[in-house]
Amino acid sequence: VLVAPYLPMLFMGEEWSEPARFQYFVSHTDAELAEAVRKGRKEEFKAFHIEGEAPDPVSEETFKVSKLQWNLLEEGRNKTMLQFYKTLIQLRKDHAALRNLNRKTITVDFSEEDQTLFLHRRHEASEALCLMNFSKEPKSINRVKADEWTIVLDSADPKWGGAGAATIDNNTVRLKGESIVILTNGKPTDFIVTI
Repeated sequence: VLVAPYLPMLFMGEEWSEPARFQYFVSHTDAELAEAVRKGRKEEFKAFHIEGEAPDPVSEETFKVSKLQWNLLEEGRNKTMLQFYKTLIQLRKDHAALRNLNRKTITVDFSEEDQTLFLHRRHEASEALCLMNFSKEPKSINRVKADEWTIVLDSADPKWGGAGAATIDNNTVRLKGESIVILTNGKPTDFIVTI
């Protein structure tokens, strides 16, 4: 979402992999309205879930289990994920091609067979490639000249908790499974963000 040419919306702790599931809750003081909401949620829940009961939207417990766990920001994979999101946001702010919201300057190619997405964004002389692998298996994209592009972000890099960084040589980028690699046509130091 953060490399798309739109204003991104992050949902309730997404940027640090918040494990608490957001439950719908209300604090209506009108008993009839509260009961109507409760019944409506039960009906709605049936359409989406085969088993179980809808969490009671009026219950204080439903509210409590939906609260963000702010202490998770300080350690482990949650802290790493927050740093990753900050880096993505900084790249988006600093790199002209990623800031550009004009959809006419974008090329997108999706391979159903390989489950890879090639997103090329441009703004004047500034360019960025966002290569995404949705498959669990490593994949290669053969459309990138190594001497013209620099990897500035790789979600598979061990510093982000990944299994190993992508490689680029000749015209091929080798992506790890379920990863994104962002490349720019700038010098390596132009857009590498340290947070």
